[in-house]
Amino acid sequence: MKCKKAIIQIHLLNELTESERNEVLQHVETCLACQKISESVEQLNTLIAIAATTQHAPVNSAALTNRIMTSIKTTQQPTWLERLISLAEAKQVKWSMAVVSLMLIGVLTLEELRPTEVSLAKAVPSASTHRVTILNIKTFRDELQRHKADYQSSLKACQDPFTITQYNTACLREKLSKYKTL
Repeated sequence: MKCKKAIIQIHLLNELTESERNEVLQHVETCLACQKISESVEQLNTLIAIAATTQHAPVNSAALTNRIMTSIKTTQQPTWLERLISLAEAKQVKWSMAVVSLMLIGVLTLEELRPTEVSLAKAVPSASTHRVTILNIKTFRDELQRHKADYQSSLKACQDPFTITQYNTACLREKLSKYKTL
């Protein structure tokens, strides 16, 4: 038997068949290197058997217990914000909030659709001291369009007939002074 195979089988000596074990032991008796390995494996197996049967108690079991207990995280009480969030996540609360929101939307819509009364007496403290002028938007828009048209036509009247981009400055001053007073 070669030493390589013997070394492997020395480690597995207890698991070999009777004939394989006898063959390994014969090799160990003749080989000095394999004898040393066999002795160290026997010592190792003896130490493992002793360690397996010996029961070890912790040196200071009370200190170990305290250290373990302090390392365990204690459950903290939820904060008021976490409680409020968990309450808001409940289905009943969600549905009731949805119903309240729809009711508010309905009330606000009805308020917008209800006609309101405007009293000029409240808006104007004294009718004799203040003159109330109500402008019709259409009339105002028409007046504005007319003034724009007048302004553009007066600018065209000041335009130099030979060059479209140049204007007569005296004519422009006269027309613009009319619109500054409006």
